[in-house]
Amino acid sequence: MVKIEREIPTIFTHGSERCCLCEKVTPFWTKIDGRDGTEQVPLCETCAPNAEIEDIPANRLAWAQKLGRAHHYPKWSPWKP
Repeated sequence: MVKIEREIPTIFTHGSERCCLCEKVTPFWTKIDGRDGTEQVPLCETCAPNAEIEDIPANRLAWAQKLGRAHHYPKWSPWKP
């Protein structure tokens, strides 16, 4: 189980980032001891109880790169490898 906390409320209450595991939009972020603010990543309420710390990307850069690889080409792209 990974601890999570709600992000600071903004105009958009539905959340602003995608979960690092399932990619659902969520207002929750990890709260892992030993990691500073730049090493916390978004994690939804559904994934948090079942996730292990080893499953969570090490920092925001690793999380962004994972999302970038997953969504690099649109489904209809003729250049998709």
